[in-house]
Amino acid sequence: MTITANPHELLHQAANVLQERAQTHGDFENNFQLIADIFSLRIGRDFHPYEVCVLLECVKDARMFANPTNVDNYLDGINYRAFAALFAQDYVGSQAANSGVAYIKKNELKKADMNPVQVINKGAGVLNKSTFKPKTVNQVEPSTVAVNLDNLSDEIERAATI
Repeated sequence: MTITANPHELLHQAANVLQERAQTHGDFENNFQLIADIFSLRIGRDFHPYEVCVLLECVKDARMFANPTNVDNYLDGINYRAFAALFAQDYVGSQAANSGVAYIKKNELKKADMNPVQVINKGAGVLNKSTFKPKTVNQVEPSTVAVNLDNLSDEIERAATI
């Protein structure tokens, strides 16, 4: 599919994707509830299907930056927003029954304890931070990489100057 200049056609394409996905994946309400349940188990707090839609839309937003002409990202994003709208009233009701806090500002959150992360390729030694040299995608070889997440922004800035 290609991106069209006609927004009505884009919405029509999004509706077609919904029909295709329903045939492939089944009922969307059950799917989003299952995803919410899996998120809840993995993250350790209750998730609502509304939150799943918002998070999946964020994934599509990020992919739009990586590939702005891939129409699938736009169509899926449109559909995730439509699903979120369908779950919104139930989400509001569930939040009212709980603490009522659906969002905490970043500056009010406790900073997570972050330790250096090392990804080790079997049989290879660990590269320390001083020898780590980022490569372009075409230059990457299977190897060991160590990145200190506490200084990730410094690493990104340093990589941009190489």
